[in-house]
Amino acid sequence: GLDLKERSRMSEEEILMSRERDIIPLFHYLGEFPKPIIGAINGVALGGGAELALVCDIRVATPQARFGQTEIRWGMIPSAGGCQRLRVIAGMAVAKELILTGRVIEAQEALNLGIYNRVVSAEDLMREALSKGKEMAQHSSIALKQAKKVLDFGAEVSSLQAFDFEASKECFYQGQAMEGHKSFKSEK
Repeated sequence: GLDLKERSRMSEEEILMSRERDIIPLFHYLGEFPKPIIGAINGVALGGGAELALVCDIRVATPQARFGQTEIRWGMIPSAGGCQRLRVIAGMAVAKELILTGRVIEAQEALNLGIYNRVVSAEDLMREALSKGKEMAQHSSIALKQAKKVLDFGAEVSSLQAFDFEASKECFYQGQAMEGHKSFKSEK
């Protein structure tokens, strides 16, 4: 995710420019990347980090990994497709609960909800992620790209990501999103 302490020192204009120039294009690029993306999660995936995990096609995590769309705590919503991806991956009820409460869940619960594909020891994390990549690499690259394209098209996540971003702008313009980030100045 983002460094909220760093963001607390930025002006509202700088934050909005950074989101439009850097963050949203990165998530569009990753979301439309034609090859499968495997995420290896060993720690906290909160806010933007959770959205980054969700943009991966397969997510392998350690028991220490935690997941949460915590933006609501700071007057924001997931703005890079997290609302859409979490809904598609884990279902509407789970997405609403996690996004509307900002609750952080442990790896086993994320696995049970279908957010993580596997939970393995920290020692096995990279081996498992690379193993999945090697397994897929044995198949036709054209078939992999087309399968991913069809699955993603049916989910309509990429086209709806713009809606997430536009809705999140209202948190800046009419909400208290800037105040939430400023609270990190005094925290360690």
